[in-house]
Amino acid sequence: MNSMNSRNDSLGFVDIPVGVTYLHLVIGVLAVVTNTLVVVAYAMDVGIRRVPANFFILNLSLADGLIGVVLIFRFSWAIDGAQISPRGDVNCFVRGLAYYIVNLMSVLFVITISWDRLQLVSDPFKYRLRGRRRAYLLSVAAWAYTACYAFVTVVTIPYLLEVFGIDIGTAEICVFSALASEGVYIAVVLDFCAPSVMLVVISTLIIIRFRRVTVARLVLQHNETGPAAVPPEVESPSLDAVSDATPGTNKASSNASDMSTSGRPDTNRGEDFQKEFKKIHRLTRTLFLFVSVYVICWLPTYIALLLKDVLNIAQWIIYTCLLLGGFNSFINPFLYAFRSQKFRYRIRKMFKTAVEIMYLPLRCLNHE
Repeated sequence: MNSMNSRNDSLGFVDIPVGVTYLHLVIGVLAVVTNTLVVVAYAMDVGIRRVPANFFILNLSLADGLIGVVLIFRFSWAIDGAQISPRGDVNCFVRGLAYYIVNLMSVLFVITISWDRLQLVSDPFKYRLRGRRRAYLLSVAAWAYTACYAFVTVVTIPYLLEVFGIDIGTAEICVFSALASEGVYIAVVLDFCAPSVMLVVISTLIIIRFRRVTVARLVLQHNETGPAAVPPEVESPSLDAVSDATPGTNKASSNASDMSTSGRPDTNRGEDFQKEFKKIHRLTRTLFLFVSVYVICWLPTYIALLLKDVLNIAQWIIYTCLLLGGFNSFINPFLYAFRSQKFRYRIRKMFKTAVEIMYLPLRCLNHE
């Protein structure tokens, strides 16, 4: 097996294949670049900043960008020999705790974005009235909660368990494969199963509510003899427009309004229902994609951790699975930020400006 070193794992080193080592660098750089684009676009565009939902996307990008930085440092660690830090090493503990926090933050903001979309579908009128201050407070609370949760999970609970003679590897969290079975079980339940169930439940509620308001809106429109004024509570907003919707406007439901048959009593009712239910199917596929990407990227890591003692799985395999989790941080901007027209427009403008700056010296030389 090609590796960065030939030392055995039992000597305190991890034999990581060359390809996996450089994948850490590639995925880390890509995650940093894509998430930095989201952060810069948010900072430069007033229209993007006005939308409360985009603040959650900003925090998701910050967490994912930090995960990319961790992958780059892990590449450096692998190049230097991939030595396992001794038990009780403070640097190991701090690095592991920081990595654990940013991973939890990424997952938490994915759930928060899904919850925000559920609020949009459930009550678009109240959703548009909520200001950015609410999003700021929720984001600060999310960071504080994650830091406290990580500290309790990694420090307090293991310490209490060790008092009773149960060791789950408190000081070795920078090497996830060093966790004892008890620690792995806790991580699987709290860090993977619980978020996965929450994402599935929220996505299911979004689909149910979206279908309900769509049917109610269509029935109301077709029962009106004249132009139908659809109340906000039965509007059918498009989730793709969440990042483009400004509070106090009707942009969050612009796509649905385009599908409205108000003022067109001769429109075929069957065609209208067919178009609206195509939107429901498209929404279902989109939410299924969000949940599937998260599960596919993180499930291998927890399976490997559960089976590492049974099948004697090498530590480099677990690091490869963790790399797949890092790949999720590279994908997230495409799933959440780049689906927004405002984000895409701002990023295209940024690239256009960068190209113009690059060619500016050539233009000056031509004029001379």
